[in-house]
Amino acid sequence: MSQNYARRLVVKKMKRMTLLKLALSGEGKEDAVLLFEKGLNVITGDSDTGKTYAFQCLNYILGAEKLPKPIVEARGYTTISLEFEIDNDLYKIERSLINAN
Repeated sequence: MSQNYARRLVVKKMKRMTLLKLALSGEGKEDAVLLFEKGLNVITGDSDTGKTYAFQCLNYILGAEKLPKPIVEARGYTTISLEFEIDNDLYKIERSLINAN
């Protein structure tokens, strides 16, 4: 192995990330909120009630490039946010739902 490539590998114990709240917001709109509890969360419901959209929103806020597929119920929402905790530290990330293209 060349010296330019050799690096010291630091291994740390993985911390647990706990999702707390996924929310969509938009001007003049009441926030659409999905709350999570510690442990296993199961999202159930009839067809066309937003389960897939919620999953796509979660993927998008965590870094996916593709916007969630547009649905009628999401019209007017412009921002998605996710609140979560890691080792009792709270975090919130936000991302625009407006396509920049």
